Amino acid sequence: MSLKQDLSTTGLMTPVPGISTTRVSRSSRNLFVLKSLSVILILTFLVLGINYYLISNCPKDEEQHVVSIGDNQSAIVLPITVSVYYEILCPDSKHFILKQLIPVWRKYINHLNVRLVPFGKGNVAERSGTYQFTCQHGAEECHGNKLHACLIENYGNASIQMDVIGCSMERFRLWGATIKDIDEVMSECIKEKIPDNKHELICPNADKLLATHGYETLALRPRVTFIPTISIDNSVGNQATILRNLDGVICKILNNRNSEIKC
Repeated sequence: MSLKQDLSTTGLMTPVPGISTTRVSRSSRNLFVLKSLSVILILTFLVLGINYYLISNCPKDEEQHVVSIGDNQSAIVLPITVSVYYEILCPDSKHFILKQLIPVWRKYINHLNVRLVPFGKGNVAERSGTYQFTCQHGAEECHGNKLHACLIENYGNASIQMDVIGCSMERFRLWGATIKDIDEVMSECIKEKIPDNKHELICPNADKLLATHGYETLALRPRVTFIPTISIDNSVGNQATILRNLDGVICKILNNRNSEIKC
């Protein structure tokens, strides 16, 4: 007996009624195609998901600033944070804000984040739910510092802050100024620089705002020994150079961040 005959005799080669070998072969191919398509779809969704994750976690446009400096030099750099700790009746504060800060801010406006912190060389204490302040140039200066703190709080727009504060620092009488004098100067500057405003500051939490500036100033390390004190990206080092040449310091930082910048 041959092997073929053996198998036939045992029934292993007997066709199953109703099912052709041709149909079984086609069904297998169709199943294979469906499985392949499923795998392709799964891989496609995985790729799309990965791309979405990468795109959504890229740095947002607002985290960078496109700036133009000098002769059409353009670059993308992170903003530099400049915090200015000052007081309104201080001659050195006046000189720095008018001669250094405002011109440099205008030059590098697109990549400077300027924080104005009016308080200066003073003290703040909270007793029985109220704040008590002492300022280097008296109660009049404390009053003016509060007005600046209110302006900064009420107007987040940097241009408005710089315009009004620059205007008032230029006009304040540094010696012999009264609270009335300071109020009049602030009212004049708000009227000139914010035409649509009611020309008054409504600020019921002025004491709390000034106290916040005071605590921040007193927390600086090393401690404040001179006003104004300037912090650049949370560093208060190199004060003499900053006070003398803010433009040069900012330009150097920008060049270090992007050598294409020429300023």
